[in-house]
Amino acid sequence: MFRILINITTFYHTSAKGNDMDFGLGLLTFGTLGFVAVFGFISARDTEKRRQQGGPKSALSRDGAAERLARLQTPAE
Repeated sequence: MFRILINITTFYHTSAKGNDMDFGLGLLTFGTLGFVAVFGFISARDTEKRRQQGGPKSALSRDGAAERLARLQTPAE
């Protein structure tokens, strides 16, 4: 993936000499990659916190669906 990005930035750098477009493209490319990396890290950290606290499982998982059905079948107090 990084090799493709390097090839793209090299192509723009050689085709637009003296243009500020290569700087903007690099900034946009690595800014986007940085945002995705930070967002993934925060999401993984939040998921790990929920897993340690014993929060509800996803309704899409088999045991999570069974857990929700069991909760619905027990009478409310």
